[in-house]
Amino acid sequence: MDRDESIYFHDHPSSFYKMHFFVFAAIASALILVLAAPTPYVCDVSHARLALPATQTISAPNDARPEYIALAIGTQNYTCTNMGTYRSDGAVSTLYDISCLYKSDPELFDDVQNAAYNILLKSEDNTPSLNAVEDVIGIHPYTLGEHYFIPQNGAIVPMFDFSHSQKGDNDSFMVGRQIAGIPSPKGPQNIDWLQLERTSGQLARYVFRVDTRGGQPPDTCNSLNEGQDITVPYTAKYWFYD
Repeated sequence: MDRDESIYFHDHPSSFYKMHFFVFAAIASALILVLAAPTPYVCDVSHARLALPATQTISAPNDARPEYIALAIGTQNYTCTNMGTYRSDGAVSTLYDISCLYKSDPELFDDVQNAAYNILLKSEDNTPSLNAVEDVIGIHPYTLGEHYFIPQNGAIVPMFDFSHSQKGDNDSFMVGRQIAGIPSPKGPQNIDWLQLERTSGQLARYVFRVDTRGGQPPDTCNSLNEGQDITVPYTAKYWFYD
């Protein structure tokens, strides 16, 4: 600090303290943002067992282990056709990390999709608040990524995009294809349980959609409403194997 600056701060002590206050406030604000930001819950689920009905059409792979377990909250999307039935247009959902619940709270883990479905039905625009999700899972929600569908070869295919939580990793996604599926053991009002296999990306080799709630469209629609879109709330667990 040169002589003129020293004289200024000596003669104007309030300016000196104001400057330091603003510097301190800026640092404190930055720390608050860092501390408040959700952090990943690093829980090893490689030995977790996915409970599946005794069937030969869907089974956990012997050559892969679970990497993540996610709670999906979102919608299944449909369009009315001129045949008076609904055509699937894929899904959109947010994937929250519930890996830690598997060991820490098995009872909540088993029921979490049901509790999440109840808050989803009460939410506006099928988008429950983070506080509502926290009330369900018992911890601050950590978003692993998003699930949606993308066009490919004249059809749509499922995408699991973890770029939200794995920034900088261009391969943190999986595009998959269905290799097996069964009706929901909990009833036809719920979408099927599925086994998907990777076709591109490095996020996982297999994804299982299980413990589904909701997501089914009405049986019919008025063919005069051809092209009309609807969204149907759903929740599910997704197990990612690699």
